[in-house]
Amino acid sequence: LTVPLLVIHGEDDNVCPVADGRDIAASARMGALSVIPRGGHHGLWTSSASQPLAFEAVRAFLQTLPPR
Repeated sequence: LTVPLLVIHGEDDNVCPVADGRDIAASARMGALSVIPRGGHHGLWTSSASQPLAFEAVRAFLQTLPPR
């Protein structure tokens, strides 16, 4: 993958292990992994506990990208 990629992964995902998320992120030239504590496979963007963490992960990732 030649475009930036952020993988947001729940720490307690019972469908896809965090190692898979790490491998996906590593497949991109500009890949990153953000693991959400106590997050599952679903609801990272809708749970009041994980949503702020997911938003912060995106914000922080975007700040790492070079300007265009």
